[in-house]
Amino acid sequence: MVRILACADVHLGRRSAGLPADLAASLTPAAAWERLVQRAVRERAMALVVCGDLVDESNAYFEALAPLERAAQALAAAGTALVVIAGNHDWEVLERLAASSSLPIHVLGRGGRWSHLDLAGPAGERLRLFGWSYPERAVTASPLAAFPVEDVLPGAVNLALLHADLEARGGRYCPVSRAALTALPVDGWLLGHRHLPSAAPAPGAGPFVLYAGSLQGLDTGPGERGSHGAWSIEAGPGGTRVDWLPLAAVQYDDLAISLDGVADSGALQSHLAEALRRHLAAARAVSPGLSCAVLRLCLRGRTALSRAATAAQLAALQESPDVGGAVRCGVTSWSVRTLPPLDMALLRRSQTPLGAACRLWEDLAGEGPLGASAQRAVEALQERLGAYAARACPGLEASPPALALCRDLLSEQTERLIEALVAQKEPRHG
Repeated sequence: MVRILACADVHLGRRSAGLPADLAASLTPAAAWERLVQRAVRERAMALVVCGDLVDESNAYFEALAPLERAAQALAAAGTALVVIAGNHDWEVLERLAASSSLPIHVLGRGGRWSHLDLAGPAGERLRLFGWSYPERAVTASPLAAFPVEDVLPGAVNLALLHADLEARGGRYCPVSRAALTALPVDGWLLGHRHLPSAAPAPGAGPFVLYAGSLQGLDTGPGERGSHGAWSIEAGPGGTRVDWLPLAAVQYDDLAISLDGVADSGALQSHLAEALRRHLAAARAVSPGLSCAVLRLCLRGRTALSRAATAAQLAALQESPDVGGAVRCGVTSWSVRTLPPLDMALLRRSQTPLGAACRLWEDLAGEGPLGASAQRAVEALQERLGAYAARACPGLEASPPALALCRDLLSEQTERLIEALVAQKEPRHG
């Protein structure tokens, strides 16, 4: 069996966003990279492969130079090959960094031409790694037509590295299809570019296609959420085994918290602290090296507590989000989507403004198709927002916002309307 560790999108020279100030300088992608290198050395992997964007940009040259040289030196001493390809971020700087080191850093696919590297294990195992690097920042054509099928090595494990956008026809970052990848005679594809890691492939499912994801989450974007790290891959005549290595010290999550039954500000404080502790403990159970979770909070449910009082407690939490435990917490944003504790069954039959608002909200908040009235309201909002964008940015070809987004925006405003209508009758607790 051959064994390698695979990662992508390390972005040396960049820092993870939204961390508490005292952690920002230590919980960096560079620190996660050093942990991965130590893991590869300790386990004496045949290779550590990086599927593009090891470095953030050309202006990160000096920030990346020392971590890269330390890694190459440690890996070489352990007999582990460091194999990299260039992505859309480091297409220009990676070559210069590799050339500046006297240590073996194998850059595959220079200049947008496929190349390969052969490695042998102590028991005679053979591994051939194919790779293709970006020759420029944007690549709109798939490089798969030029894949050197004739170079696939019989009797060896053949794996290919590519920094690509899967099923993104017309994209600017090496668009490829899964069908085209799996049609080529290799044992598996290791991909970079998308920062959300793939699920582990099912055993015996043919050539695997696996996104490594970013080694550590970088910001609150949708591709950075959840556990991040690298893959351990063992392959041989008996098949392939893929194991997830959760190495990131930082994790980004969206956390929804129900406030059902929370009656006052004191109860809210305890409720929020306990919800955060449960989430942080669950995250650390998946990623034992986790040091900080950066959260976007959304509070929902039925509560007598007003939005203003809830928002005040969230602002206080955002200022001081440490709730104890082994994992620190940061809160980058929050939203309040609560409703008063109303009898919706009774109100939906009411021919009052409050009843109309409740009927509209139930339609918008449901998961099924919208009724005619709600559909018209959502389409009208989409039209207004599209017209506003066209006026605000006359030189851009901006598409109207998606109907799903408009539906959620209108649902939120309807919640605010319901609270205001209820407050006209009786004040809510603060």
